[in-house]
Amino acid sequence: MNDINDNGVLYRVCNKCRKKYKLSSDNFHRNKTKRNGYALECKKCVSYRNKKRYSNLTAEEKAVKNQYIKEFRKLQNEKGLCQHCKEPKLSNSVYCEKHYLKYISKRLFGTVSKYKLLKNKLEKQDYKCAYTGDKLILGLNASADHIKPLSTHTHLYDDVNNIQWTTIDVNIMKLNHSEEDFFQLVKKIYEFNDL
Repeated sequence: MNDINDNGVLYRVCNKCRKKYKLSSDNFHRNKTKRNGYALECKKCVSYRNKKRYSNLTAEEKAVKNQYIKEFRKLQNEKGLCQHCKEPKLSNSVYCEKHYLKYISKRLFGTVSKYKLLKNKLEKQDYKCAYTGDKLILGLNASADHIKPLSTHTHLYDDVNNIQWTTIDVNIMKLNHSEEDFFQLVKKIYEFNDL
């Protein structure tokens, strides 16, 4: 038996690498036919096997595979579904909410594993912009902003606590300014135009 119950938390030993991981969708793919509803190999081993398998394909086989993927994505798009799963896609996006957040996580941190933390941030902000209070809609106007810019705070590149959700317009305007500089700029614009 590869499942280990440790103080009420289930762990599974991967059949391939023999490492112990917490039994969750972060570490194992879902598989209803397997014990406790998860695959027996961890995601890292599955990913490694797939990459190895793909690298051994001929140019023609790769072309066929790529064509299949393009057709599948086109079909999913026509049905209004996410490119990666059977969930409805967001407006102005090819992803569902989960995969959209994974895409943002990958872009910001180089890993998809922090997508739940990004979702928690959005929920804590009550789906409202941190600066304007405007309603945020993923795939439409929501944008993840670095509170302290990475240009001056490079050590915060993987810190989720340095992320807040704003509208795209505000994020573009803030650019790589600190909050203090950004507020000074807004104040200057406001005073110059006698608003």
